[in-house]
Order: sequence, then structure tokens, then C-alpha cells
Amino acid sequence: MTEKDERPFIKITLDYLDNPKIDALSDAGIVLHLSLMLRAAKNNLAAHKGTKSPLIDGKLSARSCETRGKPVLKELIDQGLLRKLSPTTYELHDYVKHQTALGIIQKRSASGAIGGHTKNHKNRHKFVDTCEHCQTAFENNEEWLKHPELTATPPK
Repeated sequence: MTEKDERPFIKITLDYLDNPKIDALSDAGIVLHLSLMLRAAKNNLAAHKGTKSPLIDGKLSARSCETRGKPVLKELIDQGLLRKLSPTTYELHDYVKHQTALGIIQKRSASGAIGGHTKNHKNRHKFVDTCEHCQTAFENNEEWLKHPELTATPPK
């Protein structure tokens, strides 16, 4: 059995190149579109990890959109794949519809953290002072912290 690949990714359908909007692009236009989708996903991941940026959910800096030149950028705009929001910001068409939005990434992360806490701490009767969920359980005087087999004593 192979291990799960934990690298971040974007979603692209097998018929991506058959889309009329994509088919009308030059090779440089296709590469720019793909690289902008990757950059947008990296922006979401960075924002999830705490970087403060307005460039989330498909929004990109004008500078990143111009990396292959203004004529290539114009191709994406003309095909409706990119929209200018301001002199410094563009937005990928339907990014949130096809990729994972920042809010969903954060919600999944929070759910995973709670599940990990329940499995590894609560169900095993193990208080971990660096775990925010254990700290919250202590503050709420949760019943599992009174278990006789509890390891690591909660603070008094």
C-alpha cells in the first residue's frame, strides 16, 4: 500500500485542454493560466498558515499576472479567464467554483484538529498542556478530565 501524497494540489479535469477558452490560448497563455491557478492555491495555503494577504480565493497581483508579458495576459482576459479588479489585482474566473476556497480549507483543518484531539487525547485519557482543545476542556471542566486513568495532570 502506498502512502498518501500530502503535497498541496489543484484540481484540473482531463478535458482542460478541450475547453474552448483554453483551446483558443497560445502555449504561453496555457502555461500562464496554469501557473496562476497554482499561485492562487499557494496564496490560499499561505493565508491558511497565517500570512495576511488580500490575495485569496483566486485573486492575484498584477505583477504575477504579467510574468509572461502583457500580450499573453490579454489572451486570458479576452477569453474571460481573468478579470481585472483594480490596477494591482486580478481574479481568476470561477476559481472558487473549481478549487478549494480558503474558508473550506480552514474548516477542514479545524475539524481535523478536533478529531485528532478526540482520538489521541480525550479517548486515551491523556491531557496535553500544549493542546488548545485540552486547555478548553479544562476551562469547561469536562468530565473526561476526571477519569481515574488520566495521564498528565491538568493545571490546578
